Amino acid sequence: MSSSKGLSLVGELPPHLQDLTASAEFVSKMMNSEHVPKNMRKNFFSDWRSWESFINERGGMAAFLAHPDPARQLPTLQSYVKSLIDKGLKASTIKRLIYGLSTALKLLGVPDGTSTSLFRFYLNSTLKALAQPATQATPMQWQMVNAIRDSVDPKGDIKLFRASLIIQIAYDTLCRGSELVAVKQADITFNDNGTGKLFVSRSKSDQAAIGAYRMLTKSSVLMIKQWIAMANAAGRYEYLLCPVSADSNAIRKLKKDSVEKPIGYSRLLADIKMFGDFTAHSTRVGAALDLLAHNQSTTHVQLAGGWKGSAMIAYYNRKAEVEDGAVAKVSTIIGR
Repeated sequence: MSSSKGLSLVGELPPHLQDLTASAEFVSKMMNSEHVPKNMRKNFFSDWRSWESFINERGGMAAFLAHPDPARQLPTLQSYVKSLIDKGLKASTIKRLIYGLSTALKLLGVPDGTSTSLFRFYLNSTLKALAQPATQATPMQWQMVNAIRDSVDPKGDIKLFRASLIIQIAYDTLCRGSELVAVKQADITFNDNGTGKLFVSRSKSDQAAIGAYRMLTKSSVLMIKQWIAMANAAGRYEYLLCPVSADSNAIRKLKKDSVEKPIGYSRLLADIKMFGDFTAHSTRVGAALDLLAHNQSTTHVQLAGGWKGSAMIAYYNRKAEVEDGAVAKVSTIIGR
């Protein structure tokens, strides 16, 4: 079986795995279900494609699963890890790919060599050599966010206006990029005082899909209303961040009987980069730093951004803590 959204099996399967093709079809159908979150589907099949390109050059899954003992898979799995390292992938990415492979093998009901103690020891000891300090997105803080807002004309460059809109919403709500592209017009409510609320239906830290509400400031609400009016005029009523026409300075009109889609993550990132070397996380980091700088508690910042714990907030704030920490305060007192 082979498809762009399925699990491919290459080679003649041994007798004890003769039902594997049917299992692969079942897993593919299950993972492609609309009930499985889009990001989970995307990661699952992306991880499998990585493994598939590697194993198909070595006889396919039939050769890999020729023996029922998962310990026999160790040399092949070690070679796979080495190939990922040779591609320059980070330790965290390699761990994710191995986890994805392990998930697929378990769902297929076949021996999973990634779960053996020998392989886990090999993987952990190998990846320690790749460990690097985590990098932090360049913060985009309130001064720049306001400057971007004030410099953009809603009747001017439509793409620039969309990019500014993304920045304003991202800063207010501390949303991740994956959350922003999924925002629908119906997720936004407007308050009588000019502010608004954004309902985040699902996030990285909300696996139960309970959802959360985020604040929208008056300036953001004004821009959102202007954008929605233009989107509705183009026949778009579902997603907030809709495509812009390449031929005219306007939101792309929805063709009759076409399925409405939002912009993709890569387009969102390209819009953000119109203002400098920033990422989809820059506003999230910047907003967190601004909230802390204005004496908001870690707990309140955690709730505002939907973090499970306070570890990432402390990580973002580590430079500011040094500049305003105990040594800095005492050195001023004693004249150091």
